[in-house]
Amino acid sequence: PRSASCYRHASAFPLIRGTKDNVQPFLPFSSAQWTINARTFCEAKGTENASTENLGSSLLPVVNKLQEVCSVYGMGLDLPQFVVVGGQSSGKSSVLENLVGREFLPRGSGIVTRRPLILQLIQTNEKKDYGVFAHDPKTKHFDFNEVREEIKKETDRLTGTNKGISSEPIILRIYSPYVIPLTLVDTPGITRVPVGDQPADIEVQIREMVKSYISPKNALILAVHPANQDLATSDAINLALATDPQGERTLGVITKLDLMDHGTNAVELLSGKTFNLKHGFIGVINRSQRDLTNNKTVQQAIEDEKEFFDNRLVYSPVKHRCGRQKLALKCNHILTQHVKQVLPGLKRESVQKLRAAEAELDSLGEPLEGNVKDKKWALMQVLNNFTSLYSRAIDGSRNDVVVQELHGGARIRYIFEDGFRKQLDGFSGIEGISTMEFRTVIRNAAGPRPALFIPDGAFEVLIKQQIIRLKGPSMRAAELVKKELLRIVSSIEVPEFERFPQLRERVIEVADSVLDECAEPAYNMISNLIECELAYINTSHPDFIGSMHGSLLKDEVMKEGNKPPPPPQKKSNDSGFFSSIFGNKKKQKESRSKKPDTDAVFDADSIDQYISAYESTDLSERENIQIALLKKLLNSYYGIAKKNVQDNVTKAIWHFLVNKSRESISRAVITEVYSNADTKKLLQESEHVTERRKVLRAEIDMLRKTNEILQKSIV
Repeated sequence: PRSASCYRHASAFPLIRGTKDNVQPFLPFSSAQWTINARTFCEAKGTENASTENLGSSLLPVVNKLQEVCSVYGMGLDLPQFVVVGGQSSGKSSVLENLVGREFLPRGSGIVTRRPLILQLIQTNEKKDYGVFAHDPKTKHFDFNEVREEIKKETDRLTGTNKGISSEPIILRIYSPYVIPLTLVDTPGITRVPVGDQPADIEVQIREMVKSYISPKNALILAVHPANQDLATSDAINLALATDPQGERTLGVITKLDLMDHGTNAVELLSGKTFNLKHGFIGVINRSQRDLTNNKTVQQAIEDEKEFFDNRLVYSPVKHRCGRQKLALKCNHILTQHVKQVLPGLKRESVQKLRAAEAELDSLGEPLEGNVKDKKWALMQVLNNFTSLYSRAIDGSRNDVVVQELHGGARIRYIFEDGFRKQLDGFSGIEGISTMEFRTVIRNAAGPRPALFIPDGAFEVLIKQQIIRLKGPSMRAAELVKKELLRIVSSIEVPEFERFPQLRERVIEVADSVLDECAEPAYNMISNLIECELAYINTSHPDFIGSMHGSLLKDEVMKEGNKPPPPPQKKSNDSGFFSSIFGNKKKQKESRSKKPDTDAVFDADSIDQYISAYESTDLSERENIQIALLKKLLNSYYGIAKKNVQDNVTKAIWHFLVNKSRESISRAVITEVYSNADTKKLLQESEHVTERRKVLRAEIDMLRKTNEILQKSIV
């Protein structure tokens, strides 16, 4: 039974040879090397490890199928794959050819790999190995010289023949019974000096290109570094650690061990003592330039590599980390385990992307290819949807309530309550009126007869002056509401507007015109409201303190009149009506301005001088009382006027501008857009929408096939 089991496992891994203590994956190239010691393999690896390899044989083809599907549609998922990175001439190409066992990559001096090469190694039962390119899937290339020429041709097609580079990958699948299933991406080597058609920032461009492949969390990094160069200056290791700081996704490959200085070796590096990576380092021997010149085959290079490590006893402690066979097996094992971990996440990602793509495609709708009647009906639906969304935005009844900022009716409310009302509340009935202006207006209103109380004319002149100041904020409130309505119009997201940009432009144009028309009656009404406040000063208003027939003023006057008369004074220049009522309460200060000489005789040329001098004198007690009471009256009535204006202006704006605009826009889009429209022109889809629909349909097809593949996968 044990023997039968071993042979069953051996059939799954026909390319293994070695001893119990030293099992090596082996790529045969001669009939003599095809001998299989299945019993030795099973004893060394055990049934459990063989099952793991069988798991890899079933999982890695899943990734290759996904890669194939993604490449066909020009889009993809974050698939697990090894990305080969390294400096120029670090031996990346030789490593790949050793893994495949074939010479198929372009060779030459300078930068040779100028486009990423996605290499899928697929193990088959066919006797011959061959290559197939994704851009020409029907052609099988059994001659690998043809594969090399096709890579050159496809590279030159995009980048030219003078060392240009491109980030668009070439996808090559190699089918062979001798390969271990792997997916690798060969990237251009890091170069610092631009040559040919390369731009001055060629190094930056290549680094960014490589980072785009190794940054995804599902990417594994194969960092290739030559042994005859200092690891501290390694481009590959530095790039890998930039996106994988802990080294958890990176496997190091040390090439050119045979070119190290005499007496030196890479044992400490391969054992992880010099630099630690989770997956460690693998050492390999590549063909040198001399070997290439002498046409040494890959098969001979592999045999020479084995002989090199067999004859170097210093590498015995790390022999399990030496040779291309160990590298292939290590890559297969790492990739298999990684695929096993990430496939469930890929399934979730694929399902989520499929749902999102289907939802976006539904929002774009189907192309309108019906007759004129059908298009008219579709146009009417769009217009009704627009007017409905406009009204709902004002009312705050939208389904997609905005949470980041105030919108629609809430902004209009803010304009009235936090803008307009607060600005009016900040106005005072006596703001901007100086004390001298109060005295002057009282005297002018009294005329030739001194007033016992405050003249009505003085109050009316000043209160009207203050009421006029309310017109500016009222007009600005209307302008702000109009701008907000324009904002609502332009922000309405009718799904069809993205499809039909000309229809959107026409509807917004009509709506803007309607708002301009509705704004004029609102402005006129505001002007009329201010004129109404100015037309009649209602001093009988119940909230006005002056409506008690001047009782406050009378009380003040009586209070002053009932005081005892002042003591007699030796001299007094104040004899007149106000002196007989109030008397002289205080002596004028020395700092007062000199009063005009009442006994002086002045002519017309000097009267202005005397009047100006008189106006600059201090206020009398009588004037102080009059001004104080006038201020109270102004503030009292101004508060009433502000409430009237705030209330009536708000209502006028809502009626003439907001509510009227709803009715007018609904009517205008029917008469101006629907009835007089060139339906074919308005319902012409933008090129962006047409192209986006094609992309989404292709993406949905790809994702559905992806889900189908993932559902059948073994996890």
